[in-house]
Amino acid sequence: MKKIIFLLVVFIGYGASLVVKDQANQEAKKKDIPTLYSLWEKNGTPVRVASVIKGSLVDTVIVTGNSKKGIITCYVSPDVAQKIKVNSEAEVVQDDNSYTGFVESVTRTPQLLSGLHEIKIKFKGTKPSSKSALVHVEVGRLLNANIVTRDAVSVRGGTPHLFVVENGVLKKKEVEIIGRNNNFYALGKQVSLGDKIVVSDQRYLVNGNSALVIE
Repeated sequence: MKKIIFLLVVFIGYGASLVVKDQANQEAKKKDIPTLYSLWEKNGTPVRVASVIKGSLVDTVIVTGNSKKGIITCYVSPDVAQKIKVNSEAEVVQDDNSYTGFVESVTRTPQLLSGLHEIKIKFKGTKPSSKSALVHVEVGRLLNANIVTRDAVSVRGGTPHLFVVENGVLKKKEVEIIGRNNNFYALGKQVSLGDKIVVSDQRYLVNGNSALVIE
């Protein structure tokens, strides 16, 4: 009987210690979260930024084909064929080498069986090897555009927006995307050359809060 009572006392004591420990952990967690935000409130939310630049934004599509005697023949869907123009610039990267060519021809009528359009891309001078190739074909170009990296723009909520750091303060701006490629956006007049745009995680940013720029 004494042994049973002893075991019950030990069990109850152990359970009580777990409860106390859990309460201590909960209290510690409650302290950690406000501490982080209070630190940001005092010193600014840490962000990385990049400057808006002015330049040309080239929009491309990627097509595949086989190279033979300096000409790559590709077959593309009708929606892609509509974008590609004769004499558009094209680039192939093979074995760490870059080859520049141009679109020599685009059939405007699809093949009966496949429904695809044939495009031929010709290269002058050094030519890609005779094997399958990925070709980046230019389908548009914006001149003197406000260009930012795609990481800078969020489309959460359906409206494109970004954060600008002005005099150490975060300013949220809705923007118009007027052009894009795989790496960059061209934006409307909502931003200007040299604006400091946040390119780090935007989920915790609040309009009007101070910013701590991390180089």
